[in-house]
Parts: sequence; C-alpha cells; structure tokens
Amino acid sequence: MKENIHSKESFFDETEDILCVLDAQGNFRQVNSAMERVLGHNQHDLLLKPITDFVHEDDREKIKQEIEKLQNGLPITFEILFRTKAGSHRLLSWSMTPREDTIFAIAHDITRARSDLDKLNTAQNRLRLLHQATSDPVQTLWQKVERVLSLGNMELKTETAILSKLKAGTRIVVRSVSEEEAPKEGSETDISKTFDDIVLKAGKTIAIHNAEVSVYSEHPAHTEFGIKAYIGTPLILQGDIYGVLSFESGKKRKEEYDITDFDFIYSLGQWISSTLSLLKANEHVAYNAAIVGSSDDAIIGQSIDGIIESVNTGAEKLIGYSEEELIGKKYTMLFPKELKESIDTIRERLLKGERVDHHHTIYSKKNGKTVDVSLSLSSIVDEERNFVGFSSIARDITKERQIDKAKTEFVSLASHQLRTPLSAIIWYAELLLKGSAGKLKEKQKDFVNEIFIGARRILVLVNDLLNVSRIELGTFSIRPEKVEVIKTIRSILKEASKLIISKNIDIEEKYQKDFPSVLADPSLLRMVIQNIIMNSLEYTPNRGIVSVSLTFDKENYSIEVKDTGYGIPVEDQEHIFEKLYRGKNIIKHDTDGTGLGLYIAKSIVEISGGTITFESEENVGTTFVVTLPIKGVSPVEGEKEII
Repeated sequence: MKENIHSKESFFDETEDILCVLDAQGNFRQVNSAMERVLGHNQHDLLLKPITDFVHEDDREKIKQEIEKLQNGLPITFEILFRTKAGSHRLLSWSMTPREDTIFAIAHDITRARSDLDKLNTAQNRLRLLHQATSDPVQTLWQKVERVLSLGNMELKTETAILSKLKAGTRIVVRSVSEEEAPKEGSETDISKTFDDIVLKAGKTIAIHNAEVSVYSEHPAHTEFGIKAYIGTPLILQGDIYGVLSFESGKKRKEEYDITDFDFIYSLGQWISSTLSLLKANEHVAYNAAIVGSSDDAIIGQSIDGIIESVNTGAEKLIGYSEEELIGKKYTMLFPKELKESIDTIRERLLKGERVDHHHTIYSKKNGKTVDVSLSLSSIVDEERNFVGFSSIARDITKERQIDKAKTEFVSLASHQLRTPLSAIIWYAELLLKGSAGKLKEKQKDFVNEIFIGARRILVLVNDLLNVSRIELGTFSIRPEKVEVIKTIRSILKEASKLIISKNIDIEEKYQKDFPSVLADPSLLRMVIQNIIMNSLEYTPNRGIVSVSLTFDKENYSIEVKDTGYGIPVEDQEHIFEKLYRGKNIIKHDTDGTGLGLYIAKSIVEISGGTITFESEENVGTTFVVTLPIKGVSPVEGEKEII
C-alpha cells in the first residue's frame, strides 16, 4: 500500500514552512499544520475559501494579479501581508507553482527578518546623515551642533531638541532647536520639573513614548509643560556629568522607541560631548569628520604643512608615542613608508576643499608593530573660515578586521562544503531527467526539473560566495597572458544567444580598428565582461538594444556596455557595487540574482589597476565602462583560482 504523502509523519506536516494546495482560482484545498502554528488558521478555517480573504486589504489587488499569472501558467514569488486568526498581520514570502488545475504554494514568515533589516537600514542611514551634518569644513562647531539637533528632531519625530547643562539643581539651556518657539539660550528650569531629572538619576538614556499612560503621567514635565513624548541621554565631559541631550514633543508616539532610537541618540550624545570638550578647551578648530566614536579614538591636529600640533590621550594609547614625542614631528611618521605618498595625496585633496571619507589604513606604533585603523582626515578652519590645518580621527579596527577575516574564511569553508552535495544533487537530477533510472511520468519530470533548476541556482550563489571570499582573503591566483578581448566578448555573446533570441534583443558591436591583444588573466577578464554583459541582457526588456564597444589609447583600453534596460534608480546608485545589494526596481523583474556580480567585477577591476564606472537613468538604460591598463597586472601565485 502506498504511503499517503500528507500523513502526519510526512514532510508536509513536519516542516516549519507553510505548505498549501489551492485550486486554479486561488481557493484553499489543503494546508499543513505550519499554517496554524504560524498564523493560527487550521484546515477548517481555510478550506474552499479564497486566499484573497486572508491578506491585508492593501494587498488584495496584488494577490489577484499574482493569481492571474498563475492561471497563465507562470510560477511566481512575492511578499504579502497575511492576516492571522487573531487579527494581526505577518509578512509572508510566497512561492507558488501552477500544475494543471492545481497551485502548489510554499510560504515563509519573514516578518522578523524584514523588521530587523529595516532597523539595520535605519541605523546605517542615520549614521550617514550624522556624518553629513558634522563634516562641512566651512561651518563652525556651534553651527554643526544645531544641525545635529535638527537631525535628531527629524529622525526621532519630535518638535524640540534641547542641549542643556546642570548647575545646582537647575537645568540651563545651552542650545535648542524647535519647530515652535524654542526655549531661549540661558533659560533656567528647576531640574525636578523636567524629564532630564530622570535621565540624570538613572545615568542612562530614558525614553517615554506616551507620558499619559506611563508611570510619569503625574510628572510636572507632563502636567505643567505638556510633554507627551521624550527621549534623553546624559552628556559626560572628562568623566563628569555635564547635562542632558533631549528631544521632546507635545504629541504622543504611536510606537515605543526601539533600539535604533537608543543607539542614535547615544551617537548624537557622544558627538556633542566630544564637541563640547573641544569648545571647553578653547581650541579654535572645527572638525569636519563626525566625532561619533569613544574617547579612545586617536585625534591628532596638524598644520597645513603636515607638522603635528596637538595630540589627545587616545592617540598616545593607540600608537605608544607620548605627546612630547609627537609634537613638532611630520604627520607621515605615523605611517609605513609605502603609505606616506598616498597620505600626502589625500592632504592635497583636502587643501582643494574635497571631502575624504573614512578609509582603512595602517599606523606604525612606537614598538615597531602596526595597527589597522579607520581614518578620517578633515580640514580645520578658524572662526573666519580660513584653512589652518588638518585633523585626523583614527579608530583601532584590528578586532573588526579579524572578525571580517574570520567571517570570510567561514563563508569560504561553508561554500566549499556545500558544493559537493549540490553537485551530486544536480548530477542525479540530470540523470533522472535523461531517463537513466527509468522513464519518468510528466509530473515526476516536472518536479525533478524544479529540483535541477533550484540546485543550479544555489550552486551559482555558492560559487559567487567562494569568489568573494577568495578576493577578500587575497588567496586567488592571477596569471596574465595575451588575450584577444574581441574574441572573449563574442564568445560570451554566443553563450547568451538563447537569452538574446528569446527576448529579441538587438546586439550592436563597435570595436576600434586594430584593437590590440592585451595582457590580462583570461578567466578574470572574462568574468568582469560576462557580469556586465549578462546584467544588461537580463535587465533589458524584450526588443531592447545592448551595445558593446571597445576603444584604446597608448596606456589603457575601455570596454563599454550600454543598454536600453530598466536602469538604476538614483537612490540605489551609490550602493550598486555593494555585496548582496540589488536595486528595488530590479527585484520586481528578477528574484534570482545574488547581488554579488558587480561587487566581484569591481574588485577584480581595481585589483587589476583599472576603474569601473556607470551612468544610468531609470526606465531609460545604463552604460557601464571598464578601463584597464594595456600593460596588464603582475602575476600572483595564490592558493585558488576564481571560479
């Protein structure tokens, strides 16, 4: 007797994923027990009822459109808000496949993952905004403080920001920014009548999202001054409590303050504490780098000609030299010989008014050892906005670099371990499809084909992860030889001919006459060109145009790939070369990409001494340009080759 595939002992009921069977109209015919565990709905609640009855009202039109695609025989993947039995909603990621008059569906609860991702993006964006608010070289420190207060109001959704100091039981307003009438500088209030009193007694950040329903409902700050929402953090200067940085509103918040809000106000407080320390010491300088980190950061001031003029205790601890040993010496003494020229180049850019963001470099310590640091170099201006020197803020990132290396090594190891079983799955699936184990029924063949395709996609991701780890660990080989770039391009286009024909894409090839052979690693160069061309082909709609051209001069050659595709939205362009990043508009058209191709291509190009740039307009198209030296790159004997 055949075993029932939906018995309680089967994968159907034991899996943590929601599995459903629907008819062609989208009505539930069968669900597994995970549906009840995740959403509270059982078989009886859903049987013969349409899926549209259980999604958020804002998503009902979307689900109807997705069902229409299924009725046209197209498999789909989408995210949608699904109603729980208790009446709340969870974000589910659905994958649905039509088979004759039946729809097979798998769903994952990604509510928490999406919430965590949103919080991470919020935190990263806030740090970027803080850096922007504090890095203008022509603004005074007090102007930057006011920008930080305004930024806090905007991000924390409050009307009033107050920087106050404590004196004999009194809160004195030092600076304030408000949408309404701001508290006047120097105005005094009994500290016990403010929520700042609670912050100072607790010695930590305190947040109240709705004073009306909190233990502070009878506090004078609420009853007398009408404050309903509040978040504040203590300011510490040279080990002593100075005052409080607070943000308040006469309107209650719908949701409680979360960890990103606590981290954000802490960062604002750290920057303001550092800035107040500089002002208190009466230093006539203004740093355009964001002083967000701890007091252990190494802060060094230097004159325009690179002579060290000021050093904090953090610098002494980090590099081992005393202040007396550093003052009057060249700033370049802190760097290994091979880096001194690049530091001088950065200082020249600062003199021209350019900004130089945080970057990784190496300091030489007094004991002869080196330390990895994240370094920010900034111009210093006096109160008349004249350039008087430069400042550097360096943070020891040795542990972070070690952790990054460990993570990369783990990814490399895990990817290696995954490749073997994946290859076996693909091979056996291919044998089944070829009939090596007997002829399959059509439905069996369909299922095995889905296994084959899915495993191939995972193998592509695993290979990309391996390539990333080898690039970041520097363990891959570079073996330059003479390469005919035109032949490489035509080979790639030939391999993509099936895709080109299916989408009816017009290919234009433009090669400068007498294009020479170049010195390059053929595998690495092919990977760069293939990533860019395949991106253009995949993200160009039917009947579009993809143009490939080659030009050269005495020193460099350039590969340009231009398309009439979906383009890259402006807000996505600064992230396009980041690992695992995919534009929001692209995800709508293609859910299978890894977001690693352009990161790998850029890494290879830069290692080869070249550049990769692009121009793009959404719904118009994108042009990528790779420029590489004709003389090529020196060989490297690594442990592995790029796949």
